[in-house]
Amino acid sequence: MSGFSMKAAIVSGLIGLAGVFSAGASAQAASPAVSLAVSGVATTGARLVQVNHRHGHYNRPQYRPNRYSCTPRNAVSKASRMGIRGMRVHSNRSTIRVSGYRHGRPVSVLFGKARGCPILR
Repeated sequence: MSGFSMKAAIVSGLIGLAGVFSAGASAQAASPAVSLAVSGVATTGARLVQVNHRHGHYNRPQYRPNRYSCTPRNAVSKASRMGIRGMRVHSNRSTIRVSGYRHGRPVSVLFGKARGCPILR
């Protein structure tokens, strides 16, 4: 009888040690994910990726305006160099219209939204 209980104690002890070591390994595997969520940077230097699931924006890239395109400020600057004063700006998707006065007469210049603000009309 005592031999049977000794075997049971050894087997239960081995099962307990295996559980302790496997729990430690799974905790170590989970710790980088926890550090990612808390600090934003993993120990390997990888950055945390923001996923935007609100309003149906699943796999769209983040909007980044083209810094080489013509902006209303660039169009106003170019129109000022052309001699236009008292400017008003009207912008849409592909063009920028600058209206103002030159030599006392009303003028309007249409710029394209490309690099260098090309004059369209």
